[in-house]
Amino acid sequence: MDIIEAITSIDLIDLLVFFALFGMFILGFMQGIIRRLLGTASILISLLVAAQLRAPLGDFLARNWTQYPTEYNHMIAFGTVFLAGSVAATIAIQLFFRPMPLFAQYPVIDEILGGVIGVLEAGLILGAFFLITDPFFLTVGAERTTAEFPFIREVHEAFDGSLTATIVRDRIAPFILLVFGIAFPPAVKDVFAP
Repeated sequence: MDIIEAITSIDLIDLLVFFALFGMFILGFMQGIIRRLLGTASILISLLVAAQLRAPLGDFLARNWTQYPTEYNHMIAFGTVFLAGSVAATIAIQLFFRPMPLFAQYPVIDEILGGVIGVLEAGLILGAFFLITDPFFLTVGAERTTAEFPFIREVHEAFDGSLTATIVRDRIAPFILLVFGIAFPPAVKDVFAP
């Protein structure tokens, strides 16, 4: 296989994810290790809080949005709380954090470790996407309905069959559940069970 054939055989979504990972490395490189650790912690806390609120908020939505299946409402609740928490935490960190290198005498170490943690944060965000959407789309939501938010299914379907989806479903999401599984409901854990 020549280089051109190898490049053209890559799925577009995998290429976009590669550039996003590269972008997160650059962002982490520029912001340093402490800022990226705070960002990763905020994403993780948002995910864990959203997992806890998935069922109560989803049930509330199910009582009020009867056009959607209950599981769809759980997915929307999970995703909304995660997104709102992540955005709010990111804004708060940007407003109140003042850059300070962890390794002041060796700034290159701070930059490289910040880049690596930025890539890990991007992996956590990808894992969160699949933890949020797979319990619906891979179980009860296999069939499209007319009363869906259209962009969620399209993004999920774009990932299906990609190398990214395989890595996240086989490695990242199970690892998140291994470490923090107690915070996730059985409906989420069962999708990623071996």
